[in-house]
Amino acid sequence: MHRAKMMMVMLPLLAACQSMLPVSAAKQDLARIRTEIALQYLQAGQLDLAMQQTQMALDADPNHAKAIGVMARVYQSDGSVANLEKARQLYQKALAMDDTDMALHHQYAMFLTAQKEYQAAIEHFGIAGEHIGYADRVIALENLAYLKVEQVRMLPTDAHYQAAILAIDRAISAGSQLGDQMRQTLSAYWLSTHHSH
Repeated sequence: MHRAKMMMVMLPLLAACQSMLPVSAAKQDLARIRTEIALQYLQAGQLDLAMQQTQMALDADPNHAKAIGVMARVYQSDGSVANLEKARQLYQKALAMDDTDMALHHQYAMFLTAQKEYQAAIEHFGIAGEHIGYADRVIALENLAYLKVEQVRMLPTDAHYQAAILAIDRAISAGSQLGDQMRQTLSAYWLSTHHSH
């Protein structure tokens, strides 16, 4: 009887310990593969299949930040108010788990831009743009420059203008092909607003 009581006490403790154990390499690989498949479904516009694959990835590894990020993109792609809020929460959760994932910062910045939360988007594009070696660094810097130009259009101050020029120069130095066009657009806008005064 005493032994049975002891087992009843030990089972929950063993279960708790098991949930703290690191995920095996095989499960991490499974989560990675499922996440890649989910991303392919997402890019094909098959949201339900993408969601199923991300859920299977998270079943294998509940702390797989990339899978959480892809799930956020699935919810974002749906576009309903409730799912956009889920997307926001998932992006934040994924970044809290792995703030070194530049693609995740970039995707969250795209989400924030779509929500017209430009200042927060600028912060995350900036993080991705500062990481030399990130595959989409130039795109992140172009997006950052674009938002800085938009700030000038919303509030044409000297400080915003100088910040936009600096952002464009960073994009150009990183290899942007759009930087010169952005600079011309910004200069034309700046001249038109300052000649009208």
